Amino acid sequence: MPAIDRPPFGYRDDPAVPAFDDSRALFVFDGICVLCSTGARTIMRVDRRGRVAFTSVQSPLGAALYRHFGVDPDESYLLIAGGRAFTASRGYLELAAFSAGHGTRCASARWSPRAGATLPMAGWRATATACSGAPSIARC
Repeated sequence: MPAIDRPPFGYRDDPAVPAFDDSRALFVFDGICVLCSTGARTIMRVDRRGRVAFTSVQSPLGAALYRHFGVDPDESYLLIAGGRAFTASRGYLELAAFSAGHGTRCASARWSPRAGATLPMAGWRATATACSGAPSIARC
């Protein structure tokens, strides 16, 4: 489910979704997953123009958006851009388009036949172990 087939900005009419500034892209990630959180921090560092906002799926907004779009939080992150929702590889390519100049290298890939392919890591989550803090990968 790389691009979610729903009317653009349809979440605005959903009373269960809190209002938010959708003038820039919103990246919703798993705040518990070490891999996801590290990825979000990397995007924050690269996005020097502040084109992307961030929230975790554990937040009221993140949870409501996942429910609205019918996405399983254990399966993928969620990118809301231009009122549309993206997951999987297509979401990464869309996200790259918002990053500080990196989108120009990836923009053509958004329209390639394989742009919707799922990355091999889909469905896997990295978690920190309580005793050592070392990351481990577990199947969701």
